Amino acid sequence: MLRAFVLAAALLACGQALAKADAIPDAMIGRWCYAGEYGEGAGLTYEPVTEADWEKCKQRDGYLTVNANGHIADEANCRYVTIKRTGEKTAPHTKPLPSELVPVVRVRARCTFADVDKWFETITLSIGKGYLLMQFK
Repeated sequence: MLRAFVLAAALLACGQALAKADAIPDAMIGRWCYAGEYGEGAGLTYEPVTEADWEKCKQRDGYLTVNANGHIADEANCRYVTIKRTGEKTAPHTKPLPSELVPVVRVRARCTFADVDKWFETITLSIGKGYLLMQFK
């Protein structure tokens, strides 16, 4: 009986830990188009793209699709191994309400290029005035 209780308690604790895992904020999920670099090459900036402009973006090789598990870009596909909030929040536009602030997340990603090159990358994702910012470490 004690063994069953301990097992049940362990399973409950695991379930609660999984339920509290950090996730990619909804504001970051979607299609983005490359807009430039920032911070002396330390990061990339992406702007949201409409359905009508998506094909143009893909032809420029600057597309990025972010989902809950990772991202797909013209040069690499990355699967997020860990997702952690940094404790910071950013403004998605000027004069946001406190409830509109978007958490900054740091991900550890397993990336591949053309199914040949494979590597791990630490990426900080944030939203700044409508843009998706990706900073690499």
